[in-house]
Amino acid sequence: MGFGDVRASVLPKPVLIGRPTQGGDVAVRYFTPLRCHTSLATTGAVSLAMAATLPDSLVGTALPGFAIPAT
Repeated sequence: MGFGDVRASVLPKPVLIGRPTQGGDVAVRYFTPLRCHTSLATTGAVSLAMAATLPDSLVGTALPGFAIPAT
């Protein structure tokens, strides 16, 4: 697929999604291979946004009014 040598790549980067415990619409934890990231990195944010566009996904269910582009 043309990715080249990816043996030293830091993938996968899983995102855990759950119910919020302190306000908001969803709770998110973004993980790098060795630890939980201190914030939601861009790759996690993009993944979360894409999941929100799928109405039957966990995120899409939690954010029913989400639309791209924003309306």
